[in-house]
Amino acid sequence: MNSELKRTLFPILCLMFSTSLYAQENAARVSAKLGDGFTIATSDQKFSLNIKSNMALSTGFDLNDDGEITNSNFNIGKARLNLAGNLYGPKLTYSLQFGFAPADTKLLPNGNSAIVRDAVIHFKPNSHWQISFGQTKVKANRAQITSSQLLAFTGRTIVNDQFHQDRDFGFFTEYSHSFMAAKASVTSGEGRDYGPTKDSGLNYTGRLEFYPLGKFTNKGEFSEPDLEHEISPKLMVAGAFTHNDRALRLQGTRGSLASDGTHNLNQYYADLAFKYQGFALQADFMGRNTSRPLIEGGQTIFKGYGYDAQASYNFPSRKWTIAARYASLNPHKDIQSAVNYKHQQQVTAALTYHIVGHKLKAQLEASLYNRKQIVENPYTRWSFGAVLEVGI
Repeated sequence: MNSELKRTLFPILCLMFSTSLYAQENAARVSAKLGDGFTIATSDQKFSLNIKSNMALSTGFDLNDDGEITNSNFNIGKARLNLAGNLYGPKLTYSLQFGFAPADTKLLPNGNSAIVRDAVIHFKPNSHWQISFGQTKVKANRAQITSSQLLAFTGRTIVNDQFHQDRDFGFFTEYSHSFMAAKASVTSGEGRDYGPTKDSGLNYTGRLEFYPLGKFTNKGEFSEPDLEHEISPKLMVAGAFTHNDRALRLQGTRGSLASDGTHNLNQYYADLAFKYQGFALQADFMGRNTSRPLIEGGQTIFKGYGYDAQASYNFPSRKWTIAARYASLNPHKDIQSAVNYKHQQQVTAALTYHIVGHKLKAQLEASLYNRKQIVENPYTRWSFGAVLEVGI
């Protein structure tokens, strides 16, 4: 076990041990449920600790135009531990999430590891407001706000992979009412677990959401299949903008360090979600603008836009979901010669069997990728995958 992992696990074990002692001394209530984890709470609900985990076991392979396997993949897609609960009552809460799969433990450009995903304190003075401080998701676009456990597919689109904000450290505020919600944040701009920086600015994000038909059941706007089978139509229409001042990394909160110093990055988002009686429709538009996308030495900041749309249907048994999705990624003409294509398309079909909702499910997926090149010949690639999602 490496030293970074030991430093991460030690405080977690201490918290769990001290909480169990507290429970014994204060007659706290203890409960456990598949997917909802293990919860310890005092009788007055002033303090609670919920411990749960989820993992995704995945396999897949890619085919070229000749039907030959070019890449195979057998791995742990994710392995995460979540701690959350109340501090001195429901108005003050906390959330911690740790990731132990290879994607979460790889080193950042400055040498830090990325094990800690969430470490945030929330203050909720009333039912409308929430003010948060710490590290958590930047609320910019629907596709990324949606938890990976709540997707209709085994992963997100090529568009979201290029433009999403991921997690960052800073101040967050949210206001919610019957037919609208507003979310804003001021964060470091370098992404999760990055730490102190020099010469960089901050990341400013604002998002507005509108619900003309009323709010979704169980925050269904941020889960993809309609497992709730909304009895009346529900619609969310939203937009967001983010300005990353003097960003150090090529994708703002993600990516490699830019070799020529800092860049100002503006990113914009629009999305919608619709659900009714098992049918769900989601669509996203997002893009990035910067004044110097081409960097001497071969680096490129992706300047351009992309969009995607998907539809799914959850059958009345609520066990099976079928879904289809289309995504298009379009680089600006300034960088087409550098990235070597005019646009890339992704078409995906998926089948999900919900053993216990999203907490225990199996998914099969097939994707077709097509890229129109400028210099080289166009290529088409098939990709197949399967995932077993388990929430404990």
